[in-house]
Amino acid sequence: MFKIIRNLLFLVTVSFLLASCAGNTSSGTAFCGDGKVEGSEECDPPGSGACDSLCMRDISKCGNGSCEVPEDEGNCPADCTSTGAVCGNDVIEGTEFCDTTKLGGATCISLGYATGTLACASNCQYDTVNCAQAAECGNGALDTGENCDGEDLNSQTCQTLGLGSGVLSCTDACVFDVSRCSACGNNQIDTGEQCDTDQLGAMTCEQLGFAGGTLTCGGDCQYDTRNCALASCGNGTVESGENCDGNDLNSQTCVTQGFTSGTLSCNPDCSINTGACTSCGNGAIETGEQCDGTNIGTGTCAGQGFTGGTLTCNANCTFNTAGCTRCGNGTVETGEDCDGASMAGHTCVTEGFASGTLTCNTNCTLNPTGCSMCGNGVINGGEQCDGTNLGVGTCQNQGFTAGLLSCNTNCTFNTAGCTLCGNGSIESGEQCEGSNLGGATCTSLGFTSGSLACGSNCLYNTSACYMQTCGNGTIEGSEQCDGSNLNSQTCVSRGFAAGSLSCTNCLFNTAGCTMCGNNIIDSGEQCDGSNLNGQTCVSQGYTGGTLSCSGCAFNTSGCTTSTCGNGSIGTAEECDDANLLLWDGCNDTCQVEDTYYLPLRLSGGPGSNEGRIEVYQGGTWGIVCDDTYVTANQQNLANVVCRQLGFTGTGHTFIGSAGGTYGSGTGVFIMDDVMCTGTEETLAQCPFLGWRQHNCSTGETLGLRCVAAEGDLRLVAGPHGMEGRMQIYHSGAWGEVCDDYWEAGTFNLPYNKYGPDAACQQMGYKRGTSLGYGVYPAPTDTFVLDDVRCAGTEFRMVNCPHGAWSTENCSASEAIGLSCSIYVAGDIRLVDGLTRNHGRVEILHNNLWGTVCDDNLEGVGTAQTNFLNVACRQLNYNTTGTFDLNATGGEDPISMDNVSCTGAEAGLSACTFGGWNVHNCTHGEDSGVTCTP
Repeated sequence: MFKIIRNLLFLVTVSFLLASCAGNTSSGTAFCGDGKVEGSEECDPPGSGACDSLCMRDISKCGNGSCEVPEDEGNCPADCTSTGAVCGNDVIEGTEFCDTTKLGGATCISLGYATGTLACASNCQYDTVNCAQAAECGNGALDTGENCDGEDLNSQTCQTLGLGSGVLSCTDACVFDVSRCSACGNNQIDTGEQCDTDQLGAMTCEQLGFAGGTLTCGGDCQYDTRNCALASCGNGTVESGENCDGNDLNSQTCVTQGFTSGTLSCNPDCSINTGACTSCGNGAIETGEQCDGTNIGTGTCAGQGFTGGTLTCNANCTFNTAGCTRCGNGTVETGEDCDGASMAGHTCVTEGFASGTLTCNTNCTLNPTGCSMCGNGVINGGEQCDGTNLGVGTCQNQGFTAGLLSCNTNCTFNTAGCTLCGNGSIESGEQCEGSNLGGATCTSLGFTSGSLACGSNCLYNTSACYMQTCGNGTIEGSEQCDGSNLNSQTCVSRGFAAGSLSCTNCLFNTAGCTMCGNNIIDSGEQCDGSNLNGQTCVSQGYTGGTLSCSGCAFNTSGCTTSTCGNGSIGTAEECDDANLLLWDGCNDTCQVEDTYYLPLRLSGGPGSNEGRIEVYQGGTWGIVCDDTYVTANQQNLANVVCRQLGFTGTGHTFIGSAGGTYGSGTGVFIMDDVMCTGTEETLAQCPFLGWRQHNCSTGETLGLRCVAAEGDLRLVAGPHGMEGRMQIYHSGAWGEVCDDYWEAGTFNLPYNKYGPDAACQQMGYKRGTSLGYGVYPAPTDTFVLDDVRCAGTEFRMVNCPHGAWSTENCSASEAIGLSCSIYVAGDIRLVDGLTRNHGRVEILHNNLWGTVCDDNLEGVGTAQTNFLNVACRQLNYNTTGTFDLNATGGEDPISMDNVSCTGAEAGLSACTFGGWNVHNCTHGEDSGVTCTP
């Protein structure tokens, strides 16, 4: 606002001067105030230097000690004028307003312009070409000195001005109107406000330096002094014709006056005083400057309170202490690498060393003397040696008598090659000791002849050994060969099967020879004999078949590709019965069904608890291959088989390659690659390669040794594991059992019927037959058990009533001979009962155990009675008993439903029923019986 008023007054004054000066110009073109000395003008503009308001020299200023335009500064007479002015000598003289770079303190602003850069023309008059005219409020454009103009708010809002919310606008004086902002206009002077509406804070025009008038509050909550009356020079307000007034420097600084820094002030006549301004950057330390460029005078970091570092000069000629440090205070500061124990993350490694301890110098620089560069061949701090550089180190100064000292990779001494030579014992690093050559000779060291000795350093002295000339192509002395001369030898003549023999250091090199056929896979062999290195047809990309080895290379001629249901067992198939039906022994994914009945026995050993495994499948007894490579699977297989045979001990043993020990039986392999998990109830439930699928020889027959516990049974001296003399395990040993009550004849009933059945079923079979007197006599007449009287309910023979242990009256010929049988199609069994004569009825069909649904048998009557007669008689019991409905716990299949018997049938399969595996039942409807012994 003050600038606008000042500029208006300036224009009025200029207009007045124009009118009053018109008669003084000869050309009529002189214009006092345009910055050009024309016509009769002595100076221009008025008010600058010693130029009065009529553009004439103000003689009242002559003698004030300040040479001002148009006064002459050189050879100054009493009236401050000179006729010897020389324009261009950079000295303002005579009527000159300026000269070259000297402007006499004038600026564009002091000449009434808004801004810009004032220059000096070649005629030593002001050049105002680069000065900008004052802002023109109301033209809609934001000019210098304006907050806003019309709708142009310079992107400001109430919020950006910190006045809360509301609508910001522009007054006709080009200042913000904040009356509609939430903070301004509430008639309360808030932070940042000089006034608000009627609240002036007791301020008046007079207190603001005016002569009088009425102070109001503007829309921006700042004082509006437009109604305050101006005063003359000295009132603290720059008015027309004044460059400054008191502390009001009209926004001028030393910098705007052409200096680089300093303090600008106002003379009493309202002219600018640049006496305290400086030209920072000229290299000379002037008033108000601490330094200038590289000239820091006597300044130091220490003089600024620091302990060290480099003091520099800022662009404003003040000291820059950024490079100064206070070394020793434990804090790493600018210019310091470290300080005391504080290393600022620096280590030997970060400084390019391999290891060691980095420390800090007293001047806060890094001290790497404790760092090492292990591996660079130079012994650094903390290193004993480096590479081949051992310094002064020797075996001797390490406490040894001789040997070769070396350096470890961590730059410490390696004394492995040092020896205590002379103590008579060959130690590490010594080849010999005195006359003790350790069995070495010249010949063993590769020489042809000579006398080997031991040096004083305990190393071989071969000076008396002699060597033939290896490499001349001629076989000499102890040479086996020489170059390509192999002395007519080949891999075959050296005992190998094939390959390429070569010569290295005049000795045969058989690395290229192979021993195909030794069952060991050598370099260049895929396989060798039966050793297929764990490979199968499947690993070779086929779906099944048998992989073999020919000439130590895989032979895939026996490999096949197949699909489940095509009748050929392929990869991942255990069976393939040419259909995808269920409950026929092979399911719809060609896996053996869970309830498959696979009889087994151990044969060829000392008893039925040890021998080769034999399984009965497809009408034939066959053997099992020992290709079960994982130890856990081997133990699991042994556990499953021995449990199935009734052995309750632990620690059963898997015996591979048992053919030589227990024989190979029929030589027919039924199973291979059996991988039991240990949870299976029968061997048939274990995954395997498939019925009769194998890559085995008879020597790979699998054998087992089952461990017995108290009361377990076995058969010995028979042709196989299902027949022989029966023994019982008691008190840690096998003992004989006398046949009293087991002899044939009605007088021994029912004991001679239920005893053999109980014994055979305990060993995993169907039924037993006592073979009579003397068939399998005992080797002695010592028995551990006699008078065994089984009643038909016992699961284990030891639970049958019997005489006291080792109390008997038997001869050797009275040892029990027993023959056990396996189940066949149509046989039934009782499962999950509380006693042997009680349980769920299961029938064998398609080699699967299945349950019998109780439909048609629910009501007590003839149907139940007839069913009981047939089932109990088939189980070798009396024909009476009770029928149990809902004998739960069975597994698929449900083989029979709607069974109707007459009571005369030999077995349940002869009764009428709805067809095999045809039913509408759940296992909650399974039939059970309790037969009367």
